[in-house]
Amino acid sequence: KYRSGYEQKLNYLDNVGKKRLKLNEDNVKLARKNADATTQKINSVHREMMDRFKLKYQYPDGNIQAVQDLMQSLKNMLKQLEESGVYVDSKAEYLSFDAIAKSSQPPIKDDIGPIFRQLAIIRQIVNVVSSVKLAALESLERPLRISVHEESEYTVTPVEITVVATPEKGQEFINTLCSQSNHMFVLRTIEMSAPDVTTAVAKSLEG
Repeated sequence: KYRSGYEQKLNYLDNVGKKRLKLNEDNVKLARKNADATTQKINSVHREMMDRFKLKYQYPDGNIQAVQDLMQSLKNMLKQLEESGVYVDSKAEYLSFDAIAKSSQPPIKDDIGPIFRQLAIIRQIVNVVSSVKLAALESLERPLRISVHEESEYTVTPVEITVVATPEKGQEFINTLCSQSNHMFVLRTIEMSAPDVTTAVAKSLEG
């Protein structure tokens, strides 16, 4: 909205120049003042969004403690899902942290921060899955592991999730996930499938 208004003012000044119309000094000052005010507003909104959606998390210094804290967090989240009635498939039993959980070696110190950053993201997703009370969590993966995509001022962490839910619960899950007040989740791709009830009924009738 603010950027659109700013562009309109620039277009107005450009048209004035093309038509060789003469602006008096007061109009020039007013146009510059409005342009400056709009720019300041855009920058203010941008800073506010960056602060609002900045991912906040903590992590331990030592790698042994990091593994212990990670495993405890996974245990707590699995318990949370269980108490919410969400079935967790074996493919999702480590909530995308399979490589670390199954490794005989602790992560290197430089990886601890990125690991706990992604743990914070997974925790938010688990919170939504459990609050909506989906039927099942079939899989949860982070294709880039602890790597990320840097896009402009945003850090993008791809996550792939497969759930089982009624159409109503599925829609509620998407709406809740994408309307988080302190995190920005963007749905890039969605695939839906449903059991072929018609064929199953037809076969039963044939029998």
